[in-house]
Amino acid sequence: GGGGGKKTKPKENLHGWQKIVGSSFVNIPLANATDGDGKGAWSFPSNMKERERYAVFKDLHDRQYSLTSGAKFGSDYLVYPGDPILYHAHY
Repeated sequence: GGGGGKKTKPKENLHGWQKIVGSSFVNIPLANATDGDGKGAWSFPSNMKERERYAVFKDLHDRQYSLTSGAKFGSDYLVYPGDPILYHAHY
């Protein structure tokens, strides 16, 4: 019996996320972490197209629409008036 194996403590890398040993899950911080140079690790939106796409997403999300990826249909988003499982995309 009884699993006397050595337990390994997760190690933190330079970017602040932890790889959990023996698991497929990785913890990634939601905050805009820095790499020590004062610049954020996340640079989205970084160009005009990304800023426009984000503005559309934010506006629709603020209006309580549900959004999913529209990549399957050649669009940026599919827009639903509620839960995508219960409704058909209207836009």
